[in-house]
Amino acid sequence: MRNVKGIRLAAAAVIALIAGIAIITQVSAQLPTVVVSSTTINSSSAGTINLSARDIGPPGLGAWEIGVVYDSSVVTATACTAQAGSICNENFASNRVQVVGANPTGLPGTNVLANITFRCNGEGTTELTVIIDEFADATTGGPRPIGPGINAGRITCADSAGLPDVPTPRPRATDDDDDDGDDDDGDDGDGTTIITLPSSGAGSGSSSIVGWLIAALATLGLVTLVSLGASRMFAERADSRD
Repeated sequence: MRNVKGIRLAAAAVIALIAGIAIITQVSAQLPTVVVSSTTINSSSAGTINLSARDIGPPGLGAWEIGVVYDSSVVTATACTAQAGSICNENFASNRVQVVGANPTGLPGTNVLANITFRCNGEGTTELTVIIDEFADATTGGPRPIGPGINAGRITCADSAGLPDVPTPRPRATDDDDDDGDDDDGDDGDGTTIITLPSSGAGSGSSSIVGWLIAALATLGLVTLVSLGASRMFAERADSRD
């Protein structure tokens, strides 16, 4: 009788484990997205951003026609380098770059479609607007439209004093040597060093995906602990009855 109960509890634990794995798989699934990166450059210089298609499922991206619109009073598109079979026109309009392309075998996953270079016309910021005229997969005989999400960046033109510094994380000494009594060196007061790392700066929902993964893993761990606790409880009851 005890063996039968043990088998049932083990089966329940396995089912809970499979359910947890399914949750993680579902959460980690990415949606197709058109992404335009961001950049900050010197107001007297030029910089490059990327236009990419991310997380495209099988059979892959087969045809695309995408416009990137910007504020021409802030920047001017000076060059466009086509990638992945694209054709790129930085002079499509006074404030628009057009990228078109096709791939009969499909482009699955993540691919850069174009690198666009802009020159600053002075200080300022322009949002980059994405206009999708066509975005379809590579289904033979009848490409199917893909409805991607859009993650559009911005270009910031600033003088050298306004460019952001990139912090470099480094360990702190464990002894609190501050004379002002503050824990500015990262010491929490009990000799334990706290190292603070800079934000990853991820956009486009990647941080939310990581958060959901962590939540799913935590849920899986909780389910496993509950299953083990139930197994122990039933085993103890069976022992007491015997």
